[in-house]
Amino acid sequence: MTDSVNSIDTIKNKIIAEAREYEKEILAQAEKEAAENLKEYEKKAAVSAERIISAAKAEAYSIISSAESLKNMSARSGVLAVKVELVEKAYSLAVNELEKLDKDRYLELFSKYLVKAAESEFPGNDEIDLYTGKNSPVTAEELIKYAGKFKNSERVKACGKSEKSGAGFYLESGDITVDCSAGTLVSSIKNRTETSVARLLFGENRG
Repeated sequence: MTDSVNSIDTIKNKIIAEAREYEKEILAQAEKEAAENLKEYEKKAAVSAERIISAAKAEAYSIISSAESLKNMSARSGVLAVKVELVEKAYSLAVNELEKLDKDRYLELFSKYLVKAAESEFPGNDEIDLYTGKNSPVTAEELIKYAGKFKNSERVKACGKSEKSGAGFYLESGDITVDCSAGTLVSSIKNRTETSVARLLFGENRG
C-alpha cells in the first residue's frame, strides 16, 4: 500500500512539474509574441504617425499657399479698384468741368449738341420744347439763337429752365425726350471710351 501511495505521489509530482514547465513555456511564448506584437504595433504606429504628420504638413502648405494666393489676389483687386476709381474720377471731373464752363464756351459746345439732337431724334413735325438745365448759365432762347438755322430749328421752342439740376438741356416732343445734360453726355462718352481710356492710362484693359 505504501509503495502504491509513493508511486501515485511520484506520478502526481511529475505531472505537476511537467505542468509547471509547460506553463513556463506558454508564458515565455506569450511574452515573446507580446514583445513582437508590441514592436509591430510600434512600427505601425510610427508609420501612421509619419503619415499623419506628412498629411498635416501638406495641409499646412496648402493653407499657406491659398492664403498667399488670396493675399496676392486681394492686392491685385485693390490695385484694380484704385485704377477703376481713377477712371471714374476722370469722368466725374469732366462733368464738373462742363458745369463750370463760361457762357461763351457753354454756348459753343451745347449748341452743337442741340443741332445734332434736334436733327436726328425728332423725325415728325411736332413742336420741340427746349429746357435748359437749372444750373445752365444761358437761357433756352440764347441757346437757340446761338445755334442759328439748322434742320428742324423752326420747330424748337424755348420753354425756360428745367427743374432738373445740372448743366445742359432737355428736348421734348410728344413721347420723345432727349436728355442732353452734362452728366448724360459724359456718361455716353464714357460708355464708348472707358476701355481705351483705361488702356491709355494704365497700359491694360480694365477687364
